[in-house]
Amino acid sequence: MITSDFSAYAVRAIVHLPAPVMPEQVRVRLVDLMNSIASECERAGATLIGHIKCVLDAGENGFLAVSVTDASANATVRGEIKNGIGELNIVFNVLLYGLTRSRVQEIVDPLVKMRMSFEGARIKLEDLEKEHQHEHGPVPIRMDGLDGSGGRDHGRQDDHC
Repeated sequence: MITSDFSAYAVRAIVHLPAPVMPEQVRVRLVDLMNSIASECERAGATLIGHIKCVLDAGENGFLAVSVTDASANATVRGEIKNGIGELNIVFNVLLYGLTRSRVQEIVDPLVKMRMSFEGARIKLEDLEKEHQHEHGPVPIRMDGLDGSGGRDHGRQDDHC
């Protein structure tokens, strides 16, 4: 049950690295980061951590998913990255109770910047909720044979997002 003290925060970190970093180095930092976010949220007054997770998509080199559900420093890691990585594209999701969204953001953003800063790296954070705020007006539904194209879309809506 979602109550009024529920908060969700999603942010993407894009880390441009001057030279590739080894997969184990990235893995260790992500585990430390997830554990730190959980600890800091609990310290700030989170009453229940629903889920704190991140996914690093390294394209053809693989992926890493790291998650925690409490502040016990027992992060779960799935996936594997092969070879060195020159750019990190990581999505973080924090779902918890007891803190406002803005307070969660105040905790998460500086920790991401601190823990994912490799020497000479540039980090850009994108608040995924703000990146997707626009009005969803009516989406046209094309019906077979009615749009004049003769296409076979079977009434599907165009997904523009």
